[in-house]
Amino acid sequence: MTGWFPRWVIVGGMATLLPRALRRRVAGTLREDVLMKLVAAGRSFRRHMPVPPVYTDEVATLWRSC
Repeated sequence: MTGWFPRWVIVGGMATLLPRALRRRVAGTLREDVLMKLVAAGRSFRRHMPVPPVYTDEVATLWRSC
């Protein structure tokens, strides 16, 4: 990870402490198009959850005998 992301987070956190008029000006300088695209893609991402296998009684008896 390069230094731009932690710097962006710190400056963004400090910008929340500014008065409203200054916050709007700072928001334009903190805007990172690449990061915003990544956030939008992350929101729509859904991981495929595999269906667990169905175990039969024969398999369960093999496990109990071990």
